[in-house]
Amino acid sequence: MPIELSLQAFAVNGPLARTVADLDLLFSVMHGADDVDPVSVTVPHPTSYDGPRRAAVVVDPCGWGVSPAVAAAVRAASSALSAAGWEVEEVSPPAVDRCATLWRQLSATGMAPALLTPGVFPGPLSAGTVQYFKDNVAGVELLDTAAAYGGAWAERHALAAQWRQFHSRYPVVIGPVTTEAMPPIGFDLTGPEAVTEQWRQHRLLVSANFLGLPAVAVPTGVDSGRPQGVQVIAALHQDHAALAAARDIEAAVGVLTPIEPRS
Repeated sequence: MPIELSLQAFAVNGPLARTVADLDLLFSVMHGADDVDPVSVTVPHPTSYDGPRRAAVVVDPCGWGVSPAVAAAVRAASSALSAAGWEVEEVSPPAVDRCATLWRQLSATGMAPALLTPGVFPGPLSAGTVQYFKDNVAGVELLDTAAAYGGAWAERHALAAQWRQFHSRYPVVIGPVTTEAMPPIGFDLTGPEAVTEQWRQHRLLVSANFLGLPAVAVPTGVDSGRPQGVQVIAALHQDHAALAAARDIEAAVGVLTPIEPRS
């Protein structure tokens, strides 16, 4: 079933931590091949990064729009890297629009047969989770022929090659995790239009997922009570490069402690 192929290729498994140092420590324990995962590999995880310190900064991926607060967060991260000795250039990585679009089409196409057949989708899942996936499928043009589905995977390889070439010049890419402020809880369960809007806001995030690239989300502050942050995307198997840039951003911004919960 296609669902297994797309989820296996696009799924992200990684640690969460309050500091980059803790994140690096956790990843050093977790990384490596697993006997139950036939596509997993063991790649050395260096404790430091000694490659070129160049970063591409993209404030508004695809030019689809970005809130002023998010743009300011990305530029603050850019300034932090520049002050730490990185060569920073505001330039967009290739074909983010196609990467994001194909991520959604392939993942939705893989999920559709299970979602549309009662009792097939793996569980247990909450009603909200199932509703979100159904709204996602409803809001996208599915790749419902073998030619379209196979062609999308072939295009993924071509896009990965473009990104690899881009990363040879810019070892890390700095950009938004989401291009708008965090939405109210439950926004993603208000229908297909909301799911599509979130996909647009997450276009750089899902591009990294689509290509299977390592990325680190690092906080940059709090705006109007909502957390702000950026993501650092590195080349395949270059997790230590992303962590190095995240560490320099954190050093300038500081570590954010948990905020007081609000009802």
